[in-house]
Amino acid sequence: MSRDALVLLVEDQPAMRETLRRMLEDDVRVLEAKSAEEALERAHGLRVDVAVIDLVLPGEDGFSLLGKMRRRPEQTDVIVITGDAYDADEKLARALRGEAFYFLTKPFERIALRTLVARCLHLRSLQSDLKRRNAELERDVRLAKEFQSKLLPPRDVRAGSAHLSALNRPCDELGGDFFDVRVTSSGLVFLVADVVGHGVTAAMLAGMLATTWARAVREGGDLEEIHLRLWEMVQEWDIDRYLTCFLGQIDREFSRLRWIAAGHPPALVIGPNGAAAELEVGAPMISPAFPWLETTPSERALGAGERVLVLTDGLPETRNAAGELFGWERVAEAIAAAPAEHALERLFETVESHRARRPREDDLTALLLWRAPA
Repeated sequence: MSRDALVLLVEDQPAMRETLRRMLEDDVRVLEAKSAEEALERAHGLRVDVAVIDLVLPGEDGFSLLGKMRRRPEQTDVIVITGDAYDADEKLARALRGEAFYFLTKPFERIALRTLVARCLHLRSLQSDLKRRNAELERDVRLAKEFQSKLLPPRDVRAGSAHLSALNRPCDELGGDFFDVRVTSSGLVFLVADVVGHGVTAAMLAGMLATTWARAVREGGDLEEIHLRLWEMVQEWDIDRYLTCFLGQIDREFSRLRWIAAGHPPALVIGPNGAAAELEVGAPMISPAFPWLETTPSERALGAGERVLVLTDGLPETRNAAGELFGWERVAEAIAAAPAEHALERLFETVESHRARRPREDDLTALLLWRAPA
């Protein structure tokens, strides 16, 4: 036990109160009171770790005091004592319902009370350490989220007539979604990627991905070169870690799209009439388990009024309270139902309405490209 711990003894019989004090005073600081009212007054402003409370007190009884001590900010632990064996089982049940730590019937041995107080203090110490560690973890996660958010590009990017808009909403944990877009002399080059898993490890791997991608684009790599760089990076990961990605390139006239999709959910080309066409996925996910597979980018001409949607699987796989997936059809409908400038907001609002009160289980990331007026 710790000499810094404070134990409150609440007993109206002087002799018994003296006995309790002698049992504990060698190990902890002791505060005494002969009634509930006096106990609350004497404990005001103090951190009381444990209260030993007799059930029979003048005025307010021990059960009432038990509830008030448990509602204190530090949630003082309470050991209830009684000298009346009448209805002992009922009193025990009532004490436990009131969140008493233990229930003792007089007479009891010194070792019993000392052991209970020591056990109570030990558990409080463990709880305090856990709260401190949780607070540190929450701080680290918050800082990591802030760092992740700084890796992301501006929400809207334009090169000539090619306009790109992006939205990202991470799940409660640190996630593995990453996207970026860079303006080049020929138009826009962009990446949407999903690193398996959540938490600190996924966030760290997403950071490695961001660095590798940025260097490859800065050095003038084309889609094939960037794809190879990402594969080389992943070879340093554990065998159970992998990523999926969509690498895209669009010209300034918004007339042609080139892409490499590596195990990623298919991107959609949504026409002015709302019809959606899936873009092929031509390469496997990028994993240490798979050998390098050279992939030639796919190409597609883009017509007037068409929009290109690239997203991670968190959006179509969002479930409602009944477990129903949001699905790809609803994704396309939401994008087609609003002007391009507001289509992603419409999509995310519709997904959140579908999810209702269920927790967000995955990151939500989407990029939308369209032809803007010159």
